[in-house]
Amino acid sequence: MIDTSDPPLARAFDPETSHLAGERLKESGKWQSQKQMVLAWMREHRIVDAASSLTSNELARLSGIRHPTCHKRLPDLRKDGLVTTAVQRECQVTGEQAWTWRVTSDEERGDETLRRS
Repeated sequence: MIDTSDPPLARAFDPETSHLAGERLKESGKWQSQKQMVLAWMREHRIVDAASSLTSNELARLSGIRHPTCHKRLPDLRKDGLVTTAVQRECQVTGEQAWTWRVTSDEERGDETLRRS
């Protein structure tokens, strides 16, 4: 299960419209469903180590999930302890240096996250 705590989706210095959009995303349930969709795809495709890790652009291209969704939900999943960054390398989509992401192991998540799962 994904952590349901209520962190703000907009930064303190973002305009009010960003805060309102973040609240609507949470209230609609889309925030949780987007996190679950990204995590489920990564688990299904065993994105579990540095060799299989993907940048957010690669994840979007391979999964069919829109890039903004991947780009924004990966840090949310990291806060939940469910994914982590792996290595920095050239992205196969953009050609730019970028961090890759992978699912965390049971051992990395530890007892706290396992109780929430």
